[in-house]
Amino acid sequence: MSFVSSSSSPEQQDNEAWASLYDAWASMRARIDATGASLQELRLLGAVGSAVQSRGAIVPSDLPSLRAQIEASTDYFPFEISENKRADAVTLTRALKDEQIKVVVSMPCLDDDDDVKRNESSPLSSNENAKEDEEDEANTWKSAMHLEVTVSKGDGSNLQFTCFADPYEVQICAMYMEPPTTNEEHLEYADLATYDGYDALNEDLKKEFREYLELRGVTPARMNLLRGYLSNKVQRKHTLWLTKLQDFVKKNDLTPEAT
Repeated sequence: MSFVSSSSSPEQQDNEAWASLYDAWASMRARIDATGASLQELRLLGAVGSAVQSRGAIVPSDLPSLRAQIEASTDYFPFEISENKRADAVTLTRALKDEQIKVVVSMPCLDDDDDVKRNESSPLSSNENAKEDEEDEANTWKSAMHLEVTVSKGDGSNLQFTCFADPYEVQICAMYMEPPTTNEEHLEYADLATYDGYDALNEDLKKEFREYLELRGVTPARMNLLRGYLSNKVQRKHTLWLTKLQDFVKKNDLTPEAT
């Protein structure tokens, strides 16, 4: 704290006194903030550490082993599995006659507790049963796998499907067609790649396209085989993320600077 000069005017002395008091208050405030930040960091580290430990209790299976087990059933699972850059997705590929089939499978709403929640039951009234049915339907969609299916021909044309798959069915939500790149009419019909005509189809034709996908290997049972694989992949990614987050917080230096 600086001293107030006796030769200064009363106004100057007041200003210097207030400035000294402000400096002292600011220094004390900085120490209080730094102490509070250090305490909060300790709580944060504890919380992150607990999260890491709880995730550590879940031991994910070895992904290559899981992939090998699935692919070993070549008659039942005809796809080759490759990693996708997304944490919640894998890519499936196969060749069938003159077609190349690619399926990107993801579970963006993966929740390990979904199955437990859906299996809980208790006596309910009719209104409560109706409400539970709605919640079950919402949970089914939440845990459904999202599929992006592309069937490509040798001339560059392809048919693309957006689907949802639960353990019982594969439901087509949208369908797009891209004409061949070498076709003279490509420019004229290029907008077909963004046109979804599936909703306008009658039910018989929709059923035929569901069978079209089944014959190319996209079935509920086969897609459901990937549920455990994706769950393990997400668990591993989240555990790694938590560990790196813990390392980042540990690097914070919140020691108050000397004043």
